[in-house]
Amino acid sequence: MDIEQKQAELIDHFVNQASTLKASALWPLIIEATSHPSLFAFSEILSSPTVSELEGTENSFCLDVLRLFAHGTWSDYKSNAGRLPQLVPDQVLKLKQLTVLTLAEMNKVLPYDQLMQELDVTNVRELEDFLINECMYAGIVRGKLDQLRRCFEVQFAAGRDLRPGQLGNMLQTLSNWLDTSDDLLVSIQEKIKWADSTSELDKKHQKDVEYRVEEVKKSLSLKADIDFRGHEEIYSEPGGVMDYEEDRSRPKSVKIADFGLGEILSQFLDPKDFVGTIRYTSPERIDCGMCDEYAGDIWSFGLSILEIYLGRFPIEVETRDYLTRLVFAICMSAPPEARVHQRSFATSLHAVCKESQREDGSALQLSQHPFILQNQVNQ
Repeated sequence: MDIEQKQAELIDHFVNQASTLKASALWPLIIEATSHPSLFAFSEILSSPTVSELEGTENSFCLDVLRLFAHGTWSDYKSNAGRLPQLVPDQVLKLKQLTVLTLAEMNKVLPYDQLMQELDVTNVRELEDFLINECMYAGIVRGKLDQLRRCFEVQFAAGRDLRPGQLGNMLQTLSNWLDTSDDLLVSIQEKIKWADSTSELDKKHQKDVEYRVEEVKKSLSLKADIDFRGHEEIYSEPGGVMDYEEDRSRPKSVKIADFGLGEILSQFLDPKDFVGTIRYTSPERIDCGMCDEYAGDIWSFGLSILEIYLGRFPIEVETRDYLTRLVFAICMSAPPEARVHQRSFATSLHAVCKESQREDGSALQLSQHPFILQNQVNQ
């Protein structure tokens, strides 16, 4: 049987007993009730008609004792001992137990010094024995004794009878708690809506990120393929972006490849990046990594025209350490030239194959070269 059920049965027992007794015979019953080791609530006995009739009579001290055990403490008894009857040892023990419950209502950490003063205990050993044997074993409190900090940490304490006026305060506290709970519920609902909205945004963002990752993968795959083709071209037979028919029985015809690739790459690469075949890279691009893009294109265009004319790549280097020798030849050797009978064609090639972009003419100037103009007239 739990403590609440047992206490309820004891209250019913004493209330029924009080209703059958006369006022003059209530004192022994009150002593028994206030001494019982399992009874800690007395408001029902106080409100019984027979006990209420003691008010203003010569036996009103019985009513005062019941009020003391319902709402008071051991200090209250000592302050009013002159007008109250002397308590028996079991009543003293019960009142000290109730004093611990009152202190636990106000604070969850009870210093040893405060407890010893309130309970008239002279040393820590006696105090700890009382808390363990008379309070925790009785089931009215649970907690932890901290000898280092000299305090009792309360984890649970049974409730006492409501004092006069305490019910209104309790109702106000519960009303405030209800208002706070309503506000908290509204806040939680708003947080749930915000979380749902954020979740949808996160899902959309995740899809966008996944889409962008796939696009980057595609672009990296394309760039890697281009780089591979460029590196493969470095170590292959001369040919660059142009190649000739393998079938030697037919006239040689040029295959143009990779034109328009820059437009495709611009969709994936950073504007500062450049991708291409190192054979056709201008000297200043190799030397400093950056140059006027039009000047670099003019150099590459000149090499392409010269290769068309010669039928081979214009810069000849040994195959051993080909890449190193090629870079050295582009940057350090004189620009490639060809012996041609048509002077205008030779000067046009010479105009676009300069080592320094400062020496290159503009695209407009080159478009006005006699060789270009002559071909336009012939067409």
